[in-house]
Order: sequence, then C-alpha cells, then structure tokens
Amino acid sequence: AMFDGGWSSRLLTGGPAEHAAVALETSGREVHLVWVEHGAVRRVIYLRLGATPQVLATGSVHDPVLAVDGGRVIAAWREDKAIVLRQVRPLGTPVRLGAGSGPVVALRGAVAYLAWTTADVLPNVRLAAIPLR
Repeated sequence: AMFDGGWSSRLLTGGPAEHAAVALETSGREVHLVWVEHGAVRRVIYLRLGATPQVLATGSVHDPVLAVDGGRVIAAWREDKAIVLRQVRPLGTPVRLGAGSGPVVALRGAVAYLAWTTADVLPNVRLAAIPLR
C-alpha cells in the first residue's frame, strides 16, 4: 500500500503486541512496520502495508527497529542478550552482533548502520557498519 498523505488508523494485530516501529520508503512511499507479538511464543513481526505479515524471529525477542532505503529493508532487535540484524528485503539470515540492548538502525544504500548499548559492567555505545548483499 502506498501512503497517500491522508490520515487513517486501524488495528494490525489480532492480539497483544508491543514495541512497534515504522519506516517510510520515501522514493516509493511504502510503509513498513515491525513489532513484537505475544502468544504461545514472542515473535518479531514485519509488515509492509498491503502485504502479508512475516515472522522474522521467535523466542526472547525485544525492541525491534527498522530502516528502509532504495528498496532494501533491514530490521534489528534484542534476542536473549544479543543484538540481531536481519535484512528483510531481500530476505537474509539473521546476524548476531554482540550483547546489549536498545538497538537503533539506519540504512544508506548497501550499508546498514547499527548502534546499541553494550552489556558491559560500564555500558558503552557500540556502532557497526555492515555491508549488505
């Protein structure tokens, strides 16, 4: 679905959910979302409006974020105590980057930029630049 500049509101989940994030593809005006859904297991869900929701991960998942640029979509989240990055469009395999929390992500061309707070005794902010396929 394309964003037409109009405002509307609708429910996207059928049950309990948390930590929603949204990204807008400026060139194509597509709207992308991620969130954590509760049920028998916690799941990170990705949705491009107008398409079918896609499960990106299950288990002890928290705090999903995403970024979009030039048709590429990436998502990151905390899984157990690790920060995970996954290319969503085109679909890639999850990559565990290190222990921590609070991931934030940006995308420029074929490079994902991911920052998070480390799980060190004295927490630091770590930044990684990850080339994508």
